Amino acid sequence: MEKKDAIRVLSECAKLYKAHLLNKNILIIFDTKNGLEYFEAVFLPRHFLHLTGVGLTYNVGKSSDFFRRCLSGRLSLADFYLLSDGTTEMKLRVLPQIMQIQRFAKMIGDYDGSKTWLYTEKIAGNVTACIGFVLNDDGKYYSPNTALNEDIRKITNRPQHRILGIYMKNVRDSKYTKKCFVAKGVNEMDFYSVKELASLLPTVDK
Repeated sequence: MEKKDAIRVLSECAKLYKAHLLNKNILIIFDTKNGLEYFEAVFLPRHFLHLTGVGLTYNVGKSSDFFRRCLSGRLSLADFYLLSDGTTEMKLRVLPQIMQIQRFAKMIGDYDGSKTWLYTEKIAGNVTACIGFVLNDDGKYYSPNTALNEDIRKITNRPQHRILGIYMKNVRDSKYTKKCFVAKGVNEMDFYSVKELASLLPTVDK
């Protein structure tokens, strides 16, 4: 991939990131043998860089500056470089899909450590693309730290878990206000049977 082509992808995906994920929390609910479980993720300006796989030059001071340059169309060839191992190109291939995790993610699992160069903890995705997350220092939210052109079944511990629901909110909101996905055949009201989940989800009339 040429850097000029990478700029085009980065610019398009920055716009998608702003439209779908920027300054949002996402709640992912999944099924396990022990019942319903969930985790929350946060998407801030600085996280966009980690999903792209590009390296920054001295021209760009912070990861949030990189995002703003991509978004405004001011990213130049001198601002970044593609990694020589080919991982940047692989990430950019799936980046447009990654920008709408609330639509494409169908499974979740714990990273199995199979890639010596990769550090991440939880992975959400499908058989063609994934996004990895690491737990923040606050111990509550996970942050996205990588995009992967991989089959989730090949890089997570078994069994992988089916995603049952995905909700979204603005970071300033206390409750999740937007329902993005509920799996076919799932009764959404079952989510409210988990006390912690019920406190996060929109209030329903009883």
